Amino acid sequence: MSRQLEQEMEDRSNKRHAAIIRAVEFELANVLQSAGRDLTGIAVKLYPGECLLVLKAANGEGAEVCFVGAEDFGGTLIKAVRECRQDKLRWKADEYGGQS
Repeated sequence: MSRQLEQEMEDRSNKRHAAIIRAVEFELANVLQSAGRDLTGIAVKLYPGECLLVLKAANGEGAEVCFVGAEDFGGTLIKAVRECRQDKLRWKADEYGGQS
């Protein structure tokens, strides 16, 4: 493998790690708040080769829930932030009232 290719792979990995850290520390809550929702909880279900992230939020009218899936936990966080920014998350009423 050429050094240039190794550097590109390393740069991509570093960019991904930075995006995951931003999502965890502030970005996910901030983009949800910008969309009119307050993050109230997160649940994670891990399976071999896939991860399901359950986002719970309050929108002023009641509790809502949204599901985001990807190959791994970091990918679900990045995808959740990206899809919220693009207004692609599909929310529905939380039938369990916010209980995990």
